[in-house]
Amino acid sequence: ELNGLLSLEKIDESAFYDNKITSLTLKNLPSLKTIEKEAFYDNNLTKLDLSQVVNLTTLNGFSGNQITDINLPTSIIKIGSGAFWNNKIVGKLDFSKLTNLTTIGANAFNLNDLTNVIIPNSVTTIGDDAFKISSITSIEIDNIKDSIEGAPWGADNATITWKRS
Repeated sequence: ELNGLLSLEKIDESAFYDNKITSLTLKNLPSLKTIEKEAFYDNNLTKLDLSQVVNLTTLNGFSGNQITDINLPTSIIKIGSGAFWNNKIVGKLDFSKLTNLTTIGANAFNLNDLTNVIIPNSVTTIGDDAFKISSITSIEIDNIKDSIEGAPWGADNATITWKRS
């Protein structure tokens, strides 16, 4: 448990790499803005609730876990490359409430079990193979544009729907 570290601004790259962590609680961390690449790589986390980390803007480091469900704070601006690569996130991933989100990095959700994704109109960049998942059937984007470069971002079996606000 990381609790009450009031001045912690960043969890560094590989900080908790390969520690077989099964449970993680992050709360009372008002200064935490960044979780770096592979910070929690190759552990045994199954659920991730970061909703109480209210100033977190950049999220990178949860690849190689067993995460089936995520809950992110609305402050997120960037989900970095490989952030949730090789997990077990299942079903629908609804980012519609993440109205600050601008970037979903390359391979961010590669090798998960997603079927549907909803992306808010704030997103301007989606990296290569961000959704390279054979089970994904639809991606909805609430966006006034007609495209974001690289579509369908590795989700070759998905239907992309551009919704209009």
